[in-house]
Amino acid sequence: MRGKRTFALGWIACLGLLGTLAGCGRGLPAAPASSGLNELLRATWTPVYSEGAPIAIAAAGSDELAATERPVPTVAPFELGAEVYRHPGGYFQAPLPAGWTVAEELDDQVLLADSRWRRSIRVGVTYTGVPLDGTAFERFVRSREQNRFARRGSYETLTERIDSAGGTARLEKMQTDGWQSVWAASDYRRSGAAILWVDFQQAAYLAPYLAPPPAELLRQVSIDANLAAALPPYASTFDLGDPGGVFELQVPEAWSYRQSVRDSVVAHWIESPDHNVQVQLIVSAEENGFSDQVAGNLALELLRSLNPVPIEVTADVVRSDGVEYLVWNQVDGGSRGNSFFAVRGTTFLMLTVLVDDQERVHDQTAIQAVQNSFHLP
Repeated sequence: MRGKRTFALGWIACLGLLGTLAGCGRGLPAAPASSGLNELLRATWTPVYSEGAPIAIAAAGSDELAATERPVPTVAPFELGAEVYRHPGGYFQAPLPAGWTVAEELDDQVLLADSRWRRSIRVGVTYTGVPLDGTAFERFVRSREQNRFARRGSYETLTERIDSAGGTARLEKMQTDGWQSVWAASDYRRSGAAILWVDFQQAAYLAPYLAPPPAELLRQVSIDANLAAALPPYASTFDLGDPGGVFELQVPEAWSYRQSVRDSVVAHWIESPDHNVQVQLIVSAEENGFSDQVAGNLALELLRSLNPVPIEVTADVVRSDGVEYLVWNQVDGGSRGNSFFAVRGTTFLMLTVLVDDQERVHDQTAIQAVQNSFHLP
């Protein structure tokens, strides 16, 4: 598509302008010259997973059995029940294991829990609007794993099988659920414009004694992709709220997320699996704050950096809460976008949503949900 964006470097180069924009007019300034800030602020985010604390084991006494003499625990099989759970929306159905109950039922998912042991199965479906190709499917899987599980604490992949072309994946891992270390497995299956996911987990100490769900159970979980189209696209989200309480933002958990930090500037990037939608959030705190004129010039300069071709601002509205809202497009008919910027205390914030294909209505629904979740206390 014409005017294709260079997403990370162009935008981040403008962060060095924070101290130089005072006195600029609100007219669209010239494009920034290339500088060493491109390298200094290159997005370098990589997931960092914390290691679980070691478990202290008391020294063995003289009556301790030798390793070869210790009894081998008997693994209890996973029992399938005769009952079948059907989601009220008709999106999927799954066999209900023997001794399990429905613990939670949501619009797009259900949580099944073992009434005897600390283990559960969460079954859900994500409507993606259009079928994802193999590359986008793999991005979906990896982004959901990162945002739903790895962000919560320690996370270690034990085995991984992703068939991008066939649209299936299975990941076995050790992770944390609150305070507890758990053994977990997540299975994914693509069906048209919907992706079924099944998350099993049990307390790690149970792994030697209780078998995980057999492949037979997973084969019996079925999905109706046509009915799933009634769901909002990418309905499951995670909270990207600022620890300091400066902003609130809900982001689809199957969209990729990365972050870059330099001094007092934090840049967040979120992107849909097929790259059609990109969301960028800049948060910058300066000791002397930002005047309205400086904030406006910075917003325009950030927009310029996102687009290698000229842009036209078609709407500029200041809302009652002080947030300024811009609608813009590339003059050659390329990408379009919406931007929101404001100053809260001594902090400048700017949220920008860019879309390549404006005709994809399902993406507009997901975009609107992201924009509506953006709040500044």
